[in-house]
Amino acid sequence: SFPFDGRRWDQDEWYFLARTTSTDAAVELNGEGLTDLERRSVAGARWWSCPELAGAHETVYPTRLAELLNRLLVEGPPSEPLVLDTEIV
Repeated sequence: SFPFDGRRWDQDEWYFLARTTSTDAAVELNGEGLTDLERRSVAGARWWSCPELAGAHETVYPTRLAELLNRLLVEGPPSEPLVLDTEIV
């Protein structure tokens, strides 16, 4: 769980690998399908390559995402889903 917007949140997140030949495609966030809180708190969205993630200055969660992605690309998918430690308490 973590504090955000004046309350505590508890959530599970799932990440999936999508392979593409380019990360140049624009990701449009027009607010459709987002809650009011999401509209106020999501600054943007974009596609990232593994090297871009590793060198990012933006805050990215999980903080080990670049490391985990690289491991996935090198070793392939794990036999069981990974459960990561809580990063924000």
